[in-house]
Amino acid sequence: MYDCPRPADREAPIAAREGGWRIAVQESKLNSRREIHFIVNPVSGRSGSRALVGRLKSLLSGDGCRITIKETRRGGDCLEYARSAAESGADALVVAGGDGTLCEAAGGVHRARVQGLERCPILIVATGTENLLAKYLDVRGSAENLRQILREGREVRLDLATRDGHPFLLVAGIGFDAEVVRRLSAIRQGHISYLSYAAPLWRTFWSYRHPQVTVEADGVIVFEGPGLVFVGNIPRYAIGLRLLRNASPFDGVLDLCVFECRGHLGLIRHSVGVLLGRHIGSEGVVYRQARSIRVWSDTPVGVEIDGDMGNPLPATFEILPAAAPFLVAPGWSPAESFQPSTASSRV
Repeated sequence: MYDCPRPADREAPIAAREGGWRIAVQESKLNSRREIHFIVNPVSGRSGSRALVGRLKSLLSGDGCRITIKETRRGGDCLEYARSAAESGADALVVAGGDGTLCEAAGGVHRARVQGLERCPILIVATGTENLLAKYLDVRGSAENLRQILREGREVRLDLATRDGHPFLLVAGIGFDAEVVRRLSAIRQGHISYLSYAAPLWRTFWSYRHPQVTVEADGVIVFEGPGLVFVGNIPRYAIGLRLLRNASPFDGVLDLCVFECRGHLGLIRHSVGVLLGRHIGSEGVVYRQARSIRVWSDTPVGVEIDGDMGNPLPATFEILPAAAPFLVAPGWSPAESFQPSTASSRV
């Protein structure tokens, strides 16, 4: 991993206003893309994913594209491969994997950008369990659909979140959520499904003791006590829950949600509130938007980043606006269900 400096953009993107957000858009002649690099995470490969990647490769080769393919073997490989692809002048980066793989790819491309090199937009081939970013950007479907996005789509620049200088795209979970991920990681062998979470979630529910945490947003302490903390950049979370329902990767701020939780009943109450979409504004819930968020504790507390375990607390989260380039369909805009709400308060 590496410290993520703030970029000095070499060319200003078009600013499109959609749904109340200014979206950084780069209109490109995608038909001119000829040097295509693939990064494939074989561990996150669900049934049929290899066939999908192979079909897309064949289509692009038939278009005259020069294809380079690398497979990841361990954490950090995708970040280095993505940086290398951008530095070598690749026209686009096709990433086949889950959200954690995409997090590394975006970080690698961004590192090349801050070194003054041309950006290398990312096309998602969703092969993970949740595929939150692919669902948000609506980049799914057949190899033919993905080829069309590569040739005729547009580039949008998402905000890139950082934790202690290390980039991530989606959501960081602190406390209970991280403990579930830790337990799953300890028993994981190969690809996982929703069912894989059942045993770790059940055991964590009965055994976990919520730690005392302190949360600061833009220099103001907003919470002190036992709880769960989420910091993120998109509204969608596991199994479609809109945990950070006002979040947008285009607004230049992070969304923060803290659940005060002292035991099983509190956890159940908050879970029901999230399922019903009524947690924001309810008792024991703090929701804020901020550009800088700090979380610390006097005891060891786990942190998961985009579904993978990170270092324990303390943690500082910041935002890099319009720093991660992704390819989307020509007519894409944020889904109506993810439009900003007036329920959020800003510190």
